[in-house]
Amino acid sequence: MYRGLAEWLGDRTSVPIVAAKICVDQFGYNPLFATPYGIWGYAWKNSGYSFAKLRSLLTWQYYREHALPVLIATWAVWIPLMAVIYSLPLALQFPLFALALAFWVLMMTYITNRFAGKIEADAELPISVVGDVEELKS
Repeated sequence: MYRGLAEWLGDRTSVPIVAAKICVDQFGYNPLFATPYGIWGYAWKNSGYSFAKLRSLLTWQYYREHALPVLIATWAVWIPLMAVIYSLPLALQFPLFALALAFWVLMMTYITNRFAGKIEADAELPISVVGDVEELKS
């Protein structure tokens, strides 16, 4: 995609070119491809890869209820990141994207597990604090 956008819109770093690449990426590719397939893949995983449950995931209602919150998170994270990434030379764009994607996958896993009810929003964190160290010693 990076090479294709560079050929289509140009490989120079200027505000109009970077903004155009972000718009194509975030308002074309993301809502029409990346987000739907991402949420469907995670939801299918959370349903135990059941083909019987797959049909209910492919509805406009499911997209509206689950994709829109993911899109908002996507835009909050990826629009600033893509501004940085598209400002770099083409040879560095994909490696930085791959690094950012690793962190994004962790966040998406957390979000989709919350949708699936596998994580409670107000559950206590499974960590101890410094004050608990004395209790642990005894």
